[in-house]
Amino acid sequence: MAVGEISIPLAILTVIAVTGFLTVVGVAPNALQILKLFKKKKSYCPSRVNYYLKSLIKQGLIVKEKDGRLSLSPKGELRLLRYQEELKPIPKKWDGKWRIVIFDIWEKSRKKRDFLRNELAEFGFVRLQNSVWITPYDCEDYVNFLKTDIGLGRGVIYIVADQIDNDLKFKKIFGLD
Repeated sequence: MAVGEISIPLAILTVIAVTGFLTVVGVAPNALQILKLFKKKKSYCPSRVNYYLKSLIKQGLIVKEKDGRLSLSPKGELRLLRYQEELKPIPKKWDGKWRIVIFDIWEKSRKKRDFLRNELAEFGFVRLQNSVWITPYDCEDYVNFLKTDIGLGRGVIYIVADQIDNDLKFKKIFGLD
């Protein structure tokens, strides 16, 4: 599934997973900025999001707590993992270009920074330096998804480079030669 095909249910599940819970969409409108990634021309007003919220609760993917908070059920966590797996690229023949993610995230956002590092590592990136990660595979959509999902925007930069110094080590790691 490409980023342009991300569905509202996936966006809702992701926001709840990242924030830990979601009270009311109207209270946290910025949390659903991920909806800007949609390329479809349908309207994504709060009533449409609420429709999907109710559907996800009915399917047992989201649990409504007594205090009104929403959280992912174990079934919802599994569904989100499946969505994330679909977003991962299938390694193809290497085109000779490196994809580099650089980030500069303040200490006050340590949780977001740690989450980003974990996601990059799980995705298959390798750390070049503390805040510099590389992969040989095209993953711009995934990185854009993460930037929006975590709410980091300009704090994360995606670069495509023809070469990096001392890349023999990384070619071995990725099995490229």
